[in-house]
Amino acid sequence: MLVLSLVLPFNGAAAADVDSAVRDTAARIDYGFYTKDLSLIDAARNAIPERSADPWTGYLRAYASYRAAQVSVALGREAGRLIDDCIVAAEEATEPKETRVEANVLVAACAVLAATAEPMRSVLHQRRFRRAAASVQALEPDNPRLLLVVFTARADLDAGTRPNPQSLLSAFAVRRDAFAFPDWGEAEALTAVGAEHLQVGDRRGARDFIEVALLTAPDYVEALILADSISDRVTQR
Repeated sequence: MLVLSLVLPFNGAAAADVDSAVRDTAARIDYGFYTKDLSLIDAARNAIPERSADPWTGYLRAYASYRAAQVSVALGREAGRLIDDCIVAAEEATEPKETRVEANVLVAACAVLAATAEPMRSVLHQRRFRRAAASVQALEPDNPRLLLVVFTARADLDAGTRPNPQSLLSAFAVRRDAFAFPDWGEAEALTAVGAEHLQVGDRRGARDFIEVALLTAPDYVEALILADSISDRVTQR
């Protein structure tokens, strides 16, 4: 209980304090992201009310655009409008104190996507990234989702000191134990760490991380692809 009391004030909201409709919408967005199904994300985004007293509604709009942009990029589709939508909605969501930290995480994340989509404007996007990241770090220096964004950012974005894999995964473990909302990112972090192990030839280490990622998100396409890749490499030996 001590960990819970220390973490919750700096990590969004306790799950019990977040409306069930907000949690359900976030879960549908997550599933669309894991399965690379843009139609599921769009359906969830279209169901978000334009006006709501719930401060997390604006955050959800930004989150849906972020996930849709990620999937679009992965599928080789145009994502500029979605990235712009994410940045605008996320910056608006930084106003309510309940969503300030996590909305700034989304601003930073979408700035990374924007830098990829518009390399000629990389300086502008880097400036936006740094401003949002600084806001998060001032309130919650070990925010796991910001650590994930930095860990997976383009090398030429100069996103700052890259966290080591252990500190990244430990940050997620602490927040998971706190039952806090939002809770996205852990499966991606595990998969990213697993992919790095695979790149250096450590198949056993890669498999261990990817198996845990699939326990967290069983339908995560990227993790499933890596798992198949490991199996193929073992079979070919």
